[in-house]
Amino acid sequence: MRSNCPPARISHRLAMLAATAAALMPSAVSAQEPSSLPGAHFRAAEARIVVDLTGFVGFTNCVGNLTLYEQNGRAGWASERPLDAIHVQGGRALPGDSDISAICDGEGSELRFMGKRSAGAMTVTTEPGVRLCFRKTQEGWVYLSGPGTVAYDWTKLLHGLVKTDPAADSHAPKTVKLGYDRTADSCVRALSSDDPLIREGNVRDLGRLAAGQDAPELTARIAELLKDEEPAVRCGAAEALGSLGTRSAFTALREAADMAGEKRTKPFLAEALAIYGGVALFDPRSLPGIDAEQAARLYNAGNTGWADRVLIHRMRAAGDIVHPLSQLLGSANPMIRAAAVELLGLDATVDGRRPAAEAKDIRKLLEPLKKDGDPNVRAALRKADLRIGNKDMLLDGMPGTI
Repeated sequence: MRSNCPPARISHRLAMLAATAAALMPSAVSAQEPSSLPGAHFRAAEARIVVDLTGFVGFTNCVGNLTLYEQNGRAGWASERPLDAIHVQGGRALPGDSDISAICDGEGSELRFMGKRSAGAMTVTTEPGVRLCFRKTQEGWVYLSGPGTVAYDWTKLLHGLVKTDPAADSHAPKTVKLGYDRTADSCVRALSSDDPLIREGNVRDLGRLAAGQDAPELTARIAELLKDEEPAVRCGAAEALGSLGTRSAFTALREAADMAGEKRTKPFLAEALAIYGGVALFDPRSLPGIDAEQAARLYNAGNTGWADRVLIHRMRAAGDIVHPLSQLLGSANPMIRAAAVELLGLDATVDGRRPAAEAKDIRKLLEPLKKDGDPNVRAALRKADLRIGNKDMLLDGMPGTI
C-alpha cells in the first residue's frame, strides 16, 4: 500500500503512533521487580500494575463502578455490586444505567471485565465467570484482582499508514497476563503490604482461591482486614469471606455485621451474608441454627448480581437446585416464597440459559403463584418470568444495554 503523505510526515505520524502504543502498555509502579518489556509477566502481589483503559471509559469528571461483560456473544454492562452507581464529583447523581458513555474515569472508580471486550487496539479477556478488576488512581487504572489478559494489537494502530508483514512484524500483538501468578499463599503474604490497593486486590483473590477451605487461621486473617483503615480493603475482606463459603467465614461476617456502623462497608457485609442465606434456604444443613425465615431474611437483605452468581454456582455444585427450592414455594412465609422464586429464576439464566423444556417446567412450578397475595412474591415472579422468557437477559438477569 502506498501513502500519499510525504516521507517526513509519515515519519512524524509513525513516531506519534509509536508513542501512543507505548502509552497503552501496562507499567509497574513502585515495583520491587520493575520491567518495561511489552508483555512482561508482573508479580501483581509485589507491585502496582497500571493499564490504560481510556478506550473503555467516557466521563472524566465522574466516579462510578461498573462491570463490562460479554456473554453468549452479546456485550453489555451492569451495576451488580453495592454502591455500583455513578456520580459527578460535586454535582448531581446519575443513574448507573443511564448511558454507556457514563462509564467513569474519575479517581476511585472501579471497572470490572467479564468475558472478552475490545476497544480500539486493546482486548481484555477474563477466565470464565471471573471478574478482572481495576481501580482508577492518580497513576491511572491499577490492576486489582482476578485472572485475565490485556492484549495490544499494534498493527491496528499502523493500519492505513504502512503495510506490515505480520510474520516479520516486531510489533505483533502483545499480551500481558494479570493475576495468574497469585496463589492463596502469595495472597496471604500480600495482606501485610503497605499499599492498600495490594491488600484489597489480594484479599479479594484470596476468597476466590481458597473457597471451601474452612481453616480458622485463614478466616481470622481475612477478618482482620474488616478493621483495615481503608474502606475499600474492608469491603474486599467482606467479599472474600462471602466467597469462602465456610461456617467460620459466616460467623465472622455475622459478628462484623452486628458491629458495623460505617455506611460503606455495611452493604458489602450484607451482600456476603446473602450468599450464605441463599445456600441455607437450599440446604438447611449448611448453617445449623439458621432456620428458613432467617435464611430468607439474609438473602433478601443483600442479594446483588455478584452475590447471586456466586450463590447459584455454589448451589449447582451441591446438586439439583429446582426440587429443594420448589418445596419452599408453598411456605406460609411470603419472604421464603419470594426468595425461592427469585433463585429459581436466576438458575434459569446464570451462565447460560436452561434448555427450553427445563425452563418450561420451572414456569409450571411458578404458575400457581401468579395469584399470590403478597406483593413481594408477585414482584419476584415477574422478574423470574422475564428472566426465563427474555432472550436478551444476559448477565445475572441484567438486560444487555449495548
